[in-house]
Amino acid sequence: MAQLRPQLPYMNFYRFCQLLEKNHPKAPIIGSGWLLGDEPIRFRPHPGMGFPAGEIRGMDDPEPPRPPAVRVTFMGLYGVESPLPTHYSDDIAQRREGVEATEDFLDIFNHRLIAQYYRIWRKYSYPATFRAGGTDNISQYLLGLAGLGIPGCAAVAAAPLSRFLALLPVMMLPGRSGEGMEALVALLAPGTRATVYHHDPCRIPLSQPLTMSVRQPVSLQHRPVM
Repeated sequence: MAQLRPQLPYMNFYRFCQLLEKNHPKAPIIGSGWLLGDEPIRFRPHPGMGFPAGEIRGMDDPEPPRPPAVRVTFMGLYGVESPLPTHYSDDIAQRREGVEATEDFLDIFNHRLIAQYYRIWRKYSYPATFRAGGTDNISQYLLGLAGLGIPGCAAVAAAPLSRFLALLPVMMLPGRSGEGMEALVALLAPGTRATVYHHDPCRIPLSQPLTMSVRQPVSLQHRPVM
């Protein structure tokens, strides 16, 4: 935390929470438990009323036995995004007498609200839930749309199925372009040069050639081959 402190105003909130999880692998996910003592930090809103320049304002020094508090600017029961009457935010911003009790009471809910906000993003964001090899649920759903979600496809394919995730838009098109097929070959076989020839002519003999006739008119409804 001491190393990240100077960079907090420039960091993304979600990225900061992910780094926090990596630094505390044995700790539960932020907001997932009912014991606040198990969580390494507290989330609090910034009491200032100015226009926020970033998602994180900074970090307060820890007050034993409390852990350090990280101030955010996009959510909270006081500050610029407060849904409460303005006198709550005004009293806290101006540090009027007796405001500490009100601030501590609101911070109980502030930490929970901000932590649950991160958990919602963590659950429904594809980059946050992605697992190596495309084994997460969303990747499996996307591979299923391209016909690669059938059990046994990973054993038959000559490359990891996670490589196909970048080419799903190309593979799902009904008519695949030549450039898309070349990109597919280049991804699966690096160093291989592929050339796709468009509209390769092919002669097919017709047993009964169709001709224009007044006695036997032909409609274009069934797309006849001339």
